[in-house]
Amino acid sequence: MYFFKRTFSFLFLTILVFNLSAQQSSKSKAKDKLYEKGAANEVIIKNVNSINTEQLEFSPAFYQNGIVFISSRDLQKEETTNKEVFFDLFYSEFDGNGQPTKAEKFSLMVNSKAHEGPVTFNKEGTKIYFTRSNLKNGKPKKDSHYKVRLKIYEASKGKFDWENIRELPFNSKNFSVAHPSLSPDGKWLFFVSDMPGGFGGKDIYKVEKQGDSWGKPINLGDQINTAKEESFPFIHDSGILFFSSDGHSGAGGLDIFQAEEKNGKWGNVKNLGQPFNSPADDLGLILNTSGTKGFFTSSRKGGKGGDDIYQFEIKEGIKKAEPILAQLRVFDAQNNQLIKGAAIRVFKTATDGPATENDLYDMVLLPSEDNPKEKLMKIVKKNITELGEPDQLTDLKGKARLELKSASRYIILVSKQAYENNEFIYSTADKSGVVNLPIALKKQKKTLLTIDIQNKNTNEKIPNAIVNINNTCD
Repeated sequence: MYFFKRTFSFLFLTILVFNLSAQQSSKSKAKDKLYEKGAANEVIIKNVNSINTEQLEFSPAFYQNGIVFISSRDLQKEETTNKEVFFDLFYSEFDGNGQPTKAEKFSLMVNSKAHEGPVTFNKEGTKIYFTRSNLKNGKPKKDSHYKVRLKIYEASKGKFDWENIRELPFNSKNFSVAHPSLSPDGKWLFFVSDMPGGFGGKDIYKVEKQGDSWGKPINLGDQINTAKEESFPFIHDSGILFFSSDGHSGAGGLDIFQAEEKNGKWGNVKNLGQPFNSPADDLGLILNTSGTKGFFTSSRKGGKGGDDIYQFEIKEGIKKAEPILAQLRVFDAQNNQLIKGAAIRVFKTATDGPATENDLYDMVLLPSEDNPKEKLMKIVKKNITELGEPDQLTDLKGKARLELKSASRYIILVSKQAYENNEFIYSTADKSGVVNLPIALKKQKKTLLTIDIQNKNTNEKIPNAIVNINNTCD
């Protein structure tokens, strides 16, 4: 997105949109069109021309009979000399066909001399929670690290405008809190923060509303949050959480994902795939109650500006992600005979390759090749005997079944005595339902070893000697 070229605005913008980087992927050279249709799931997507400009429009939220969104259109706030880009909130009302009409400024009280960012409302439309850059005496305030932090504010609907604007108690001058999304029952607020103790740059949290106060923020865990960036959460009536991330497997830049909570733990992350996601940045998805219509933001090619808002309709609605069932069939690579009793071990990996746990590798100190007196920390793969019990064993027909999570990467290791190990990376980013996974094992090559047993003192050969050979590799 072109606005990162503006030097003075860089700190404001990277903080506000939480690193909406202009990453372009080499995975796809196809041009994105303003009108796209997914044949398999009947998704129709179109650019909302009535509200998009050559500037930035992003992060819509449902409000009354329309949407509130963020825009940088023609905005140069007071007391600025560098013509930097600022963000304000705008409102677009739906016409009789449910299409957004020309946008207007949302609120004189909420829009300020600072940046305003992503917002959320309660069901009744009487409460607003919105993002704003930190202020002092009405001006953006930098911390000791020269960063302008973000905070979440709440306000109540008054007779003429929003009133009683106040900070939420878990804001801080030392880290940012932003991108709120209120659950349909009003009990939980989901948000993004770079507070200490997270898994990466920015993590998604939730906090319980307890009467007029708030509980302690809870990190959604390592199935949602990665070492990179998670942002723009939206909690749907169905319980599905939509969010954007560049840390899970995707098409490039920020992608949109869905997840759900089970037994108090968030997981089952699924990439929404095309046409929602593209090689550019895709973020800020919202969905109506029936799950059939909504909006999202994208910087894909073919738009009017840096970020545009897109409208979509999906006939069958977006459904909860189902786990992927992988049916493995292990066979002899030479004669195709099925192999029973083959050991299957599965290790979940990070997006960029290495295993996320220490199950597969050890960190050891080894002498340096250049200087034996120096020690270097190296990653060494464990032997099969150090990996513990396998996750599965193939049955009499050489088959095994694994339940895998969508939008994930795994290292699958298959081993059997007298065969070479078969280890490979398997991605479920584009998989669904039941998948068949044939795995071939090659027999180990036999080595003919001739040994002369001699008397240590006389060097005479000793006939009929008994030789014991121990296998120290497995």
